[in-house]
Amino acid sequence: MRHRITHLSIGLVLFLASFANQGLAQIQVAGSGWQAMSTTAPAVAMDNNGTKYIAWNLAGSNQILVATSAPNTNTWTLLGSSEGGAGVVGGTNWIAGTNVSPALAFDSQSNQIWLAYKGQSTPTDGILFSWWTGTNWRKQEAVVPATGNQPLTGAAPALGGSAGGWPMVLAWKGASTQDIWTSFWDGSGWTQEETVSGTDEGTEWTAGTSTTPAWVQPISALSSSGTQADVMLMFWKGGGSTNIWMSGYMEGWTEGQVKVSCPNETQWPAFQTSFAPVAAYTSPAINGIYNPVVFWTNSDGVIFYSYETGEDTPCFWSEPATVPGSSSNAAPAVVFPFSSNAPYYLVAWKNAVNNTIWYQTLDTLQP
Repeated sequence: MRHRITHLSIGLVLFLASFANQGLAQIQVAGSGWQAMSTTAPAVAMDNNGTKYIAWNLAGSNQILVATSAPNTNTWTLLGSSEGGAGVVGGTNWIAGTNVSPALAFDSQSNQIWLAYKGQSTPTDGILFSWWTGTNWRKQEAVVPATGNQPLTGAAPALGGSAGGWPMVLAWKGASTQDIWTSFWDGSGWTQEETVSGTDEGTEWTAGTSTTPAWVQPISALSSSGTQADVMLMFWKGGGSTNIWMSGYMEGWTEGQVKVSCPNETQWPAFQTSFAPVAAYTSPAINGIYNPVVFWTNSDGVIFYSYETGEDTPCFWSEPATVPGSSSNAAPAVVFPFSSNAPYYLVAWKNAVNNTIWYQTLDTLQP
């Protein structure tokens, strides 16, 4: 796995400098007469036009709300309306509901935003999904893979957007185990579910987590550049620990699982979290190479991030840096810049004190 990820990587000191030197104040997700508030982590996405999307489980309810913001603006508008009210995901005779975080992702083939979420009735529920048609939310539907067995989970699912030749993909933690399961959208339904597992140098392994995994899929920019369109990455928090792990998927999970760590963690902030990590790629590529970058909330509520350097010494990952102004008691959310109309990252989080939702934007790197 390390050899493969080294191929993906190049040292990008500019990435750290870009974030650290912005000096921008965090911005609240709010509009006329409303503000986004949640007791769980938000979800973010961006479409080909550069429109930003944020979804959250409304504090004090099971409703899911979605708001949008046009490229290069900080003005937010609740998306659509349903029987639950403005911005509430739903339609005629149905309202989406969850008691954990929702998941958002962009389908580049249809230019639609997809939503997936755990049900709301019991500690473990089925997973449902819908997408925004441009005028309304498609009626929610249960995720039922080709086996016919509806998967159950007690945590938020993870949704990966389609791009680089890959379809939409879903991942979730098992209801009664810590195994991570995945299923792909084949255009009309979900493929047979499979665990994140494999054999690495003769040793069998199975990924396990106590919370939500995180997808990092190839995007259109990666595919058009001719590099790295053949691999998806997944990050997750360990099932019985606070360590962060990763693996790569091509024609299966063939490259083992690797702990995101550094030999000198006694000097650096530890790559550890009690929440789900999130990840993206650095952008744009330098010499055709993109780096994975992982974000996580530490025990003090500060959001850190680090990118892969491709160097074994002094550490395979860059020294962790903080997202300015971040303070959270949940996982962060991040989206890669899909569009030239909005060439920046969007990093969002719920405030640890009052549950309001805030975000920062990170400019595209300039090699």
